Amino acid sequence: MSCHATWIQGMSRHARLGKRMAAILVMVLPSVSVAQDWKVVNPSNTGVPGEVVELVTFAPDGNLWVGARWPFWEEGGIGVFDRSTDTWSVWANWETPLPSEIIYDVEFDASGTAWIGTARGLARYDGQTWTVYDPTNTPMQLYAVRGVAIGADGHIWVNNTNYAIGGDALYEFDGVSTWTRYAVPTELPWPAPWTDLEGPLVDHNGHVWVANHVQNGLAEYDGNAWTLHGQNVDRFTNLVEDLDGNIWMR
Repeated sequence: MSCHATWIQGMSRHARLGKRMAAILVMVLPSVSVAQDWKVVNPSNTGVPGEVVELVTFAPDGNLWVGARWPFWEEGGIGVFDRSTDTWSVWANWETPLPSEIIYDVEFDASGTAWIGTARGLARYDGQTWTVYDPTNTPMQLYAVRGVAIGADGHIWVNNTNYAIGGDALYEFDGVSTWTRYAVPTELPWPAPWTDLEGPLVDHNGHVWVANHVQNGLAEYDGNAWTLHGQNVDRFTNLVEDLDGNIWMR
């Protein structure tokens, strides 16, 4: 193995909140006081675009990105909080090319461009231009993009999984035109018909990690071949690498 994998339940890649949580709770802990300052962040006092918070993460510039939606109306999107100006920007699915109100993942490449996994495809936003990748213009067979990871080489790894139907696969996209498909059981080392995937993660060595939604273990790709680890341990989701190069799962 390229790095030490700790087979315990760990933390998620993003600070993901419960599917039925209607607000974000922000707690500031002063270093010299026991007082706790809580602030409730919700649609009525911010730019959070919905009552159900799906994802919370920070961009490289320090801005807070919140994926949220209104389930009844099938509306939602992403609210971005600029902490330097105390202002919100909102990109909603009803007024931008963002293809869905359901946001599964957001990752940022070296240029700061956002790659957004949604229920209706992969969206790329560079701050000015939107590009949407889905089965109509890529080899992806499904619309749902449940996970995104970006390698140091700029390649985008896309978890194209729909738990209800077949055709699931992990795709490697060079960011320009070339897509490479990895699926169960032809490339990914699990038996058919369990094709649903969790992840992915690209570690500091450029190795790619992905888990199976049904089967035990974690698959590692070193650029040449896939190896299955931990198949006698458990199923895993939400992969993250710490500063020491350990892979944590839950």
